[in-house]
Amino acid sequence: MSAPQPAQRSTAAVVVQSLMWLWLLGL
Repeated sequence: MSAPQPAQRSTAAVVVQSLMWLWLLGL
């Protein structure tokens, strides 16, 4: 995973955390 713009790094982190939470809750 790579972030072209530093400004979108925070957004990408939030998305990843959200997906991980959904995945963990789905187990």
